[in-house]
Amino acid sequence: MSTETAPTVAFHYYDRHLTAEDRMGENALQDAVIEALRELLDWMFDGQDVFLARNLNIYRERNAREYPVAPDLAVFTGVSIPLAAREDLTSWRMYEPNRPAPAFVLEVASAATWKVDLQRKPAIYTAMGVAEYCLYDPKRAPYLPGPELRLWRRNAAGMHAVSAEPDGRIWSAVLASWVVPQPPLLQLVDADGVRRISRVAAAQRAAIVAERAAIVAQQRAIAEQGAKQRAWAKLRELGIDPRTLED
Repeated sequence: MSTETAPTVAFHYYDRHLTAEDRMGENALQDAVIEALRELLDWMFDGQDVFLARNLNIYRERNAREYPVAPDLAVFTGVSIPLAAREDLTSWRMYEPNRPAPAFVLEVASAATWKVDLQRKPAIYTAMGVAEYCLYDPKRAPYLPGPELRLWRRNAAGMHAVSAEPDGRIWSAVLASWVVPQPPLLQLVDADGVRRISRVAAAQRAAIVAERAAIVAQQRAIAEQGAKQRAWAKLRELGIDPRTLED
C-alpha cells in the first residue's frame, strides 16, 4: 500500500496545454458508459488500495514534451491516493516512486478515435505494462469492424486478444468479473453470475430490504396482538379474567 500527497508542480507540457483528445472531448454517450462503469468499480473496490482515474495523463519518461496517453478509465491497483491529494494530481508519472502502470484500462470508441483505439492502443498499453485493455463500442457503429466489446490481456509476448463468450461477455482477471455488453452500457457479473451494482444501487437495495423487513415485523406484531385479543376473549367466555394470569 502507498498513500501519499501528489506533486504540485506541473512539469510536463501537456499538463498545462490541451492534447488532441482534450480538444475533441467526450460525447454524452461516452461519458455515461465511462461513469457507469466507474461507479460499479468504486463500490466493488471500496476499502481496497485501488485508484480509479478518468482521462488522467500518463507519462512513462521524465520528458517534458512527452505526449501522454489518457485512458477513458484507468484502474491502478496497489496504491491509494487520498481525496485531499487528488486536486493537484494533474498527471500520473510512471518514473516516480509508487506509480505503477494501470492494471486495467477502458477506451470507449468513437468515430474520431476508433482507429487509434483498435490499431495502436494495444501496442501502447503493452509497452506501458498494462495488464488488460478493454475497448467498447456502445453504438456498434459500422466503422468499427467486429464485436462491440474486445479485451486484450498482457503476457510475456505482449498483448493478446481474449476470446468472448457466445453472448459477447469477456472475463477480466483484473476485475474478477465478466464484462458484459448491454448497449449502451457495460455490466459486470461476478464468477457466481451475480450482477455487480453501484454504491447508490446497493444503498437503494438495502433501503428496500429494510422497508420490507419493517413491514413484515409490523404485520407480525399486528397478528400477535390479534391472537392475544382472541385468546383473552375466549378466557372471558370461560369466566376467567386474563389479568389474573399476567405476572
